[in-house]
Amino acid sequence: MAKESSTRSVARVISVLKCFSPEQLELTPVEISEKTNIPIATTYRLLSGLSKGRLLRKRRTTGKYCIGPDFYLIGNLFLNTAEPLSVVAPILKLLNSLTSEVVAAGILEGRYVTVILREESRHSLKFGVRVGSIFPTHVLSMGKAFLSELSEAEIDELYPQEELTRYTPRTVATKTELKRELEEIRRTGVAVNIEQTTEGIESVGAVVHDDTGAAVIALSIGVPTIRMNEEKRQRHIQLLKMASSLASYRLGYHDNKTPVKTAEEISSWWDHTSDKKLDTTEHLQTINNLQKRG
Repeated sequence: MAKESSTRSVARVISVLKCFSPEQLELTPVEISEKTNIPIATTYRLLSGLSKGRLLRKRRTTGKYCIGPDFYLIGNLFLNTAEPLSVVAPILKLLNSLTSEVVAAGILEGRYVTVILREESRHSLKFGVRVGSIFPTHVLSMGKAFLSELSEAEIDELYPQEELTRYTPRTVATKTELKRELEEIRRTGVAVNIEQTTEGIESVGAVVHDDTGAAVIALSIGVPTIRMNEEKRQRHIQLLKMASSLASYRLGYHDNKTPVKTAEEISSWWDHTSDKKLDTTEHLQTINNLQKRG
């Protein structure tokens, strides 16, 4: 009986923590009680304990609760323990050294993508992508790459309404339009997003598969549109496909009949298609580090 009670208590704590989302960063005790179906008195006790443990924080001005500092610190441990991240991190460094553009990796959680790794652009004209940033899945190249792995029924369940929230004039506006984009992504293996998240910015995104075939992480290259042209866009598409292939191969995914197996394949292809060779010391060191992992 005690074990059952303990299990129920843990389940309630989890349900309280999962109440919070990018759409609801702060909640009152009553809202939490209604969302979890936990009695209000029990909800107050749980919130008190979670606040003492610094997993949640109560705002004095509003009486609402939000995620606390220790919950954030615990969550960040994921970055140091997840195998996909240890594989992807050096590949992001390689992409950054080749393109000099901002590159990022993200994970999917329902209708949102969270940026978990990032390498900053080396250009003076650039835009910021902060680790921990959360974006709606349908407006992001990484997000659309993830969505392309889902069935039509799963898309309908995720987006029950036809209308989608727009963040720029070019954001995909309807589920029907989104499905058309996803069909193209399934055909090409890469999502191309032009000013759908932020005006003046475009990106390409692709997923990385693990040994089970699941899309566990997505990669992206972002560029200000003023610095982009069709030739460069196509090179970034091919580069990202090769990078995701290498990451997938290193995670044990072998369904790809012609996988990229080494970083040298990527750097050699890039250098041979570029007017400017990029055999810098840092570039070579990145390749050496990747080879050691392989």
